[in-house]
Amino acid sequence: MTISQLYFSKSPENFHSLQKFVLEPIAEDFVLRQLKQLKTNKAIGLDNVSARLLTDSASVVSGSLTRLFNQSLESHTFPSLWKFGKVSVLFKKGDRCNANNYRPITVLPTVSKILEKAVHIQLYAYLTNNKIITSKQFGFRLKLSTGTALAHFTDNILQNMDTGRFTGAVFLDLSKPFDTVDHHLLLQKLINIGLTDSTVQWLRSYLTNRSQITAVGDAHSLAAKMPVGVPQGSILGPLLFLIYVNDLPNCPLASDIVLYADDTVLYYSSKDLTDLQHHLNVDLETVSEWFSRNLLTLNLSKCNFVIFGSPHKLKRIRKYLFK
Repeated sequence: MTISQLYFSKSPENFHSLQKFVLEPIAEDFVLRQLKQLKTNKAIGLDNVSARLLTDSASVVSGSLTRLFNQSLESHTFPSLWKFGKVSVLFKKGDRCNANNYRPITVLPTVSKILEKAVHIQLYAYLTNNKIITSKQFGFRLKLSTGTALAHFTDNILQNMDTGRFTGAVFLDLSKPFDTVDHHLLLQKLINIGLTDSTVQWLRSYLTNRSQITAVGDAHSLAAKMPVGVPQGSILGPLLFLIYVNDLPNCPLASDIVLYADDTVLYYSSKDLTDLQHHLNVDLETVSEWFSRNLLTLNLSKCNFVIFGSPHKLKRIRKYLFK
């Protein structure tokens, strides 16, 4: 597998022809509008600045915040105060003494999210206009959803079923993928898709030197560094993750692939089960190698394999499947 297959969503020579992406200054009317639209019932970050306060004082503070945001972009530096997250835990189910039964929720300073949103809008427009995000990706994208991904997947299965084919699908699950994104690899991918050095420098500052504390009631833990991963609870984090996994469909695969953020489905159709098994196994090795090179880990206990076909076809092969 070549470097271009591992890291590029298009061939490297095509990126050289793209107009370079640079972050543009933020307008005050945008900041004012975002301040007025804040949801005032949101949790307060470690800066102790509430959304209610920002909304009520929007017309007074919008000018100062705009200058602060633009100074951040001009200096290619994300303010250190906004890199601290407060993690609380939400109980899911089961044994309350088992830490695995709690979901961590990270709260970041509300002000920082307005700056993130401005950057997100610009970066997403660049990715969309230049068709950089793979068409196989359905997560965190406008006008796409789990329903869209399911319809695409189901249509392919039904079309193959009409021609007497089986479809084998492998549903892949990753272990804490957002928390294990490697910053060096991500920044290299940002360079590869045409971001200017100054923009990458700002994003490097945004990603690095982050810390978080865990809060339970009035008790707080010591601050812990976050050397890897995209910030949980952020606006930019999901988009940066899409860029990180964007070149996965470029692996040389016989199977088709569907992505929904960190969820991946490999599927292959054939009239012959031996042929189906062979190609899916080969492609699984290829995808597994890609995950390894990109420092992502499969959660094997949550990966599943399903064979789709007409009831008549499945009945005929039941003995083969369960022997």
